Amino acid sequence: MRSNLLICLFLFMSSAMLCATNVAVKDSIDVADTVKLNEVQILGKKKAFKWNNNILVADVQGSDLKNEINLNDVLKRLPGLWEQNGQIIIPGKGTPVYYINERKVMLMSEVTSLSVRDIKEIQVMAVPSSYYDSDGAPVILIKTKKVVDAVTIESNSGVSYYDKWNGSENISSMLQKGKTTYYFRYRYGSNYTQSDDWSMQYNTFNDTIWGIATQSRSQRRTYTHNYQLGMDYQKEDLIVGLKYNGSYGRGDGETYSAKSVTNDRNTAFFSLNSNQNQTAPSQYHHLNLFVSKGLGDKWRLKISADYLNRRNEGNTDIREESDATSGKATRL
Repeated sequence: MRSNLLICLFLFMSSAMLCATNVAVKDSIDVADTVKLNEVQILGKKKAFKWNNNILVADVQGSDLKNEINLNDVLKRLPGLWEQNGQIIIPGKGTPVYYINERKVMLMSEVTSLSVRDIKEIQVMAVPSSYYDSDGAPVILIKTKKVVDAVTIESNSGVSYYDKWNGSENISSMLQKGKTTYYFRYRYGSNYTQSDDWSMQYNTFNDTIWGIATQSRSQRRTYTHNYQLGMDYQKEDLIVGLKYNGSYGRGDGETYSAKSVTNDRNTAFFSLNSNQNQTAPSQYHHLNLFVSKGLGDKWRLKISADYLNRRNEGNTDIREESDATSGKATRL
């Protein structure tokens, strides 16, 4: 009985103490300090490629394409473009025709000399409109940051030797002035070959063994000069151009051959020596004037006039000397 009384007394005193402290339970937390952000940046990656009316458009400066070393590396990354033997092709369409700022490229040195940092955008047209003079080939349009007058000069040479000697010299230049482009290209090539042949065989006629020995030596040199020059003017969908292609070549050859026939009895001997000299010059001229006009998006009218002249000449000088002795052959 006493224990129950003590428990009731303890509970009464505990409730009285809680009421005296007036404890309030809160379901929220007050924050005294406020954090302010001066700037918020949302980082994202912009697409490098997009399609616009079946035209692939590559934003070079607005994507990581601008980090490539040269233009060829950029083109290899574009969808649908392949590299074959050092050239960019479109499978099923072939080698494309290049345009820079709506102007047709006449020398590939214009394309190879472009810096990636100067290229703003590249458009690939597998089926170009009649605005572009490509004769059905695909078109790659390169747009630069700004259009400026430019001069390009390129020169290279090469020499190789493997049983023969080959050498070549190439120089090309281009001048762009507004909507007019002037270009020039020259190539010189030379080739030298030399060969020596010697053979001997024995044939049996009746009861005497005859020996036939043949020896020949030949030398040939060729020289070629190829040159191209022209200009084109482009305004909107009108293109006017004048082109000239020419070449001059000359081949000089010399051949010496000796044939001798003897038998093992030394009773008969015959020899024939032949010297042959050849010269073969050739010339080629081709002048082309064309006017190309776009008619809408699907048609293009092209008018051209050509002058062709080709001339091949040849001169061969043959000199022969013979010597023969005979005697009575002895039977075995």
